[in-house]
Amino acid sequence: MATLHIVLAAMQSQIVAVTAAIATPQVRVGIDWPSVKTLMQNVRGGSALVTVFDRKLSRDTTRWPPVALGETPVVATLTAATSNSTIAAGGSATITLGGSVTAGDAVACVLVNGGVDGVAQTGANDICTPSWAAIVTGTATDTPASMATALAAAINADALLSTWVSAGASGAAVTLTSRLAAGTLKLAANVGNGATQITEIGRRARELSVHIWARSVEDRDTVGDPIEGMLAQMEVGWGAYAQGLAFPDGTGGRVLVMNDFLLDDATPSDTYRRDFLISVDYPVTAADSLYAALAQITQTQPGYAVPAD
Repeated sequence: MATLHIVLAAMQSQIVAVTAAIATPQVRVGIDWPSVKTLMQNVRGGSALVTVFDRKLSRDTTRWPPVALGETPVVATLTAATSNSTIAAGGSATITLGGSVTAGDAVACVLVNGGVDGVAQTGANDICTPSWAAIVTGTATDTPASMATALAAAINADALLSTWVSAGASGAAVTLTSRLAAGTLKLAANVGNGATQITEIGRRARELSVHIWARSVEDRDTVGDPIEGMLAQMEVGWGAYAQGLAFPDGTGGRVLVMNDFLLDDATPSDTYRRDFLISVDYPVTAADSLYAALAQITQTQPGYAVPAD
């Protein structure tokens, strides 16, 4: 979310980047109004000082209801493979986990029972085929082996799945053995993680100023020219500044240059100054967590509850 501090820090960061190639004078960039002592130490020492200042003028520019701006997915590094897609009565199949575990990675064992308690469905009035799943989620300290152990334990602890199969873990593999007297189980193993969705819930326009303090006209121009070019590109969304003023959450603020001028009169510490007056129109955002759908379970018969995952 772009707060006042983030807006100021983003402008400071961009100024640091655009003046990094200047060898002389040394450029120091800060936030807020500098004290006379700070000016003396920098300008008399041969440095140029650039400050980003909040002019304490802002307004609400919200123009539409909340809207999703985009999603940033977290790709699961955990993998899962099954030895068979079905498990016959009395038979077995294996889920083998691999890769590594990123925090939030989850694995699901999904089973579909072609009959209920081993009794095949034959008539139009028979109950629908039930499907069920066990899901475990990992942390940064987990491994495929620890995830396999957790998945086997979750299957055996599930009131329904434990009547269909028994599960045992060995290393990174989970072996499922059918408990059914008849019928076939369909097996799938899915992995996933999540995503972050950024939603714009409002907009603000805030007026800022950028001030350059230098020991000479030449130093002031050396520092001011690239900043002027940067602000012009931000204003039209050009090149590297396609988002205007970019923020850490992936959003950006539209920059409008309202005025800029030179101050050659006597100023504290005998500095030469240039001011840019700008407005930044930016989104106020909220971040929501999204989760991968690993088991699309549909309740099809009274008595079978839908798991929360």
